[in-house]
Amino acid sequence: MFFIFFQQNTPALYILNQTSFKNNKGTVMDYQNQSPGQTPPPPPPPPNSNEAGLLPWEKEQGTVWDRLWQTWQLVMFKPALAFGPLSYFDWRLPLAFAAIVTLAQMVISLLFSGMGGGFSYSLTSIIFRSLFLLAVGLPILSGLLMFFLGLFGAKTTFSPIFRLVCYSNAASILTLIPVVGPFANLGWSIYILMNGTARLTGMPPGKTALPVIIAIFAPLLLLVVPIMLMFVG
Repeated sequence: MFFIFFQQNTPALYILNQTSFKNNKGTVMDYQNQSPGQTPPPPPPPPNSNEAGLLPWEKEQGTVWDRLWQTWQLVMFKPALAFGPLSYFDWRLPLAFAAIVTLAQMVISLLFSGMGGGFSYSLTSIIFRSLFLLAVGLPILSGLLMFFLGLFGAKTTFSPIFRLVCYSNAASILTLIPVVGPFANLGWSIYILMNGTARLTGMPPGKTALPVIIAIFAPLLLLVVPIMLMFVG
């Protein structure tokens, strides 16, 4: 069997045997690449729309540590750009980010504390306590933040707020700074949450400051006030 190809503007007739077409693809492709009437190759596929708006940590590009570092930098220094409405995200990834950053901070703090033989026991205890506090505390803070934002007229849902709260844990590394570390962590966390909620709700960062501060200190007040009432009574 034969295939017959006519080249435009050229009187030449090319007759190619089917066997040679199969065995010598390079030859045929060379001819096709030189053909004046060749159709241009299709453009590359568009980027995955599901990754639009995702943080580096939530994408599948690069190593784990590169994605972790890039996300930490973006959340810490450009929170207004880091967070926006998303149609879908895997809630486990923000939670994993919060756990990794918190555990790293805890382990480094433990190493510098000069603990000796009890290090293994303390490390295990810290890991379990930290994971428990994250699993309980992050959803509670997210719910409180969504509630108080609603009182101030903002409209949002739980999922993006939970994602924001998880990534705001990036500031926990600042607790390693001597003396002022806890205050730096608190202040920077408020900064991240203010700008993140402003991006999610469309409110100015100045208007999101109060609901963010109330949501952060509300659990503390719920613990302190009953204790104070016990002593007063």
